[in-house]
Amino acid sequence: MGLTRDQILKQDDIKVKKVHVPVRDDDVFIRQLTRGEQDEYLNRKYLKASIKDGSEVSAMNIYGHDAFICVCAVSDQHGKRLFQNTPEEIQKLNEKNGEAVGFLATEIIIYSGMRKDVKDIEEVKN
Repeated sequence: MGLTRDQILKQDDIKVKKVHVPVRDDDVFIRQLTRGEQDEYLNRKYLKASIKDGSEVSAMNIYGHDAFICVCAVSDQHGKRLFQNTPEEIQKLNEKNGEAVGFLATEIIIYSGMRKDVKDIEEVKN
């Protein structure tokens, strides 16, 4: 017999791990992204929006994807976010060391099991 709906919804299945950030020579905790956060990240990074005048703007011009993913997943050792998911917090992280933020974003993508999602989308776009 498989899991019931209630059993699935009650599971605490978001894991947390400590990663070493070489450029800062320090450790940070990251948590796995939820499915909703994964979808939002992929939409921000790969979808295009159009403005009323018909011109297109990529999500990259609207939000920093690496900073967004860090806002979602950088946490304390219990998985509680260190940042609020607001444009102001994303902007603050966009002003930090790019190598460190990029490193953390890559670690979060890998830890969240998104490497194949990202690869598949990039292959289709190319």
